[in-house]
Amino acid sequence: MDNLKHYIRENYEADVIKDIALRGCVNGFSGVTYYSETTDLYNKFHKDIWDMLWDIAEEEGITQMKLISNLIGQDNVGSDAQFKNHLVWNAFEYICSILISEDTLLKDFKEYEKKVNIK
Repeated sequence: MDNLKHYIRENYEADVIKDIALRGCVNGFSGVTYYSETTDLYNKFHKDIWDMLWDIAEEEGITQMKLISNLIGQDNVGSDAQFKNHLVWNAFEYICSILISEDTLLKDFKEYEKKVNIK
């Protein structure tokens, strides 16, 4: 997941990362709008995506396929491109949520450092 996380951090501004985390990719963001874009991203980061799915499924005590069915629904996939698109969107949304959480924690820690005068 680190490669995709790095890709998102390097290619998207903080406000876009926040928008993706809060509103989802369905609202249209550069680089993840068209099937050709999401298929390319899937092909490049499929290992990260499947590792992420494995970790989440394991945490929830379900199979990866059950997780995928829960995330995208059984009736929402009519092609390989749609399947890859859904997986990329879910990965982006999940990772963007992690990134805004990490940024919030870092900001909170820096504010704490100032309060207690840690150097």
